[in-house]
Amino acid sequence: MSLEVRSVDAARTALGMEPNNPSNTTSSRKDGNMRHTIVKLGGSVLRGPSDAPAVKSILKEYQGPLVVVVSALKGVTDELVAASKLPASRNEAFIGKLRARHREFAAAFAAPDGAAGPSAAQIGAAFIRLDELLEELAGLLSCPASRSDRSVRVISMGERLSAVCVAVAAASIGRPAPVIEPGKLGLRATGSDHDARADIEASAPAIRSALEELDLAVVPGFYGLARDGRPMLFGRGGSDYSAAVIAACLRARSCDLVKDVGGIFDDDPERSASARPIPELGYGEAASLAAAGAKVLHPDCVSPLAAASVPLRVRGASLAAGMTVVGRRGGIGSAGGAAALAGEAGMA
Repeated sequence: MSLEVRSVDAARTALGMEPNNPSNTTSSRKDGNMRHTIVKLGGSVLRGPSDAPAVKSILKEYQGPLVVVVSALKGVTDELVAASKLPASRNEAFIGKLRARHREFAAAFAAPDGAAGPSAAQIGAAFIRLDELLEELAGLLSCPASRSDRSVRVISMGERLSAVCVAVAAASIGRPAPVIEPGKLGLRATGSDHDARADIEASAPAIRSALEELDLAVVPGFYGLARDGRPMLFGRGGSDYSAAVIAACLRARSCDLVKDVGGIFDDDPERSASARPIPELGYGEAASLAAAGAKVLHPDCVSPLAAASVPLRVRGASLAAGMTVVGRRGGIGSAGGAAALAGEAGMA
């Protein structure tokens, strides 16, 4: 299953996509045998209006049924953590800043005059939903800090806001998509409020019911809900884990994580000119890397995929950058090899 990417079209074929064809951007769920692909978008392409072309390009690459799991816009989670510790009187400016940033990002997907794209009504509906979420956030920030679920509800707001923007992006390529939040999705979580894990057995029937018949849906990552309805966070990098859990529940075609670089490297490519991409890894090898602190993977995102035999693909925003495929076969030979790689400083 070696994947040496020599061209964009070769990469598209390896991803199970059609060769590059800008006119072929829609899909149908009439064929019940079509499986979803799960794609997670994070801070590498969710920074602001300048990333709108990259987001649209990524969405256009996938021709079949698709679930897009999103992180917060880059830096927003840290800002929400800080805001959750401040008095309400000091957060008015912060709410205004979030409103402006997300409105600008959503508006970046508006079509030029005369071109196809989301209507003014769709953009307006997105603005209304953003305002509703921000009003909810302001209410949470005004609650006493002693409220047990306050910080979790505040911190999880970033993904809910970014999902609205990415839904506008889907409309901009002619594939309108609902935002399905974890509560409606039925994503159950257990454990501690800030480092929970999914109850996959309890979640799977509801997730399949919510998503199987949809052509495209956008899901906020990073959190699930306890049985009593409280949100619970999956920890740093938790949107990768959300994507993996959803992929496992759907027995998806693959779970694709879009990152700053094209795959997993044997060293930090930002610091080492000799860093080499690893085209292929086994599940056990990837899990060992994640457990050893490789920043590119959430520590627990591999195990649900391995249990469901769903391939994990780590790719860049551009397919030309390459990718790493994680599956039943490994590319570095053994768990010992993975441990050796994990010992390298600054894994990407």
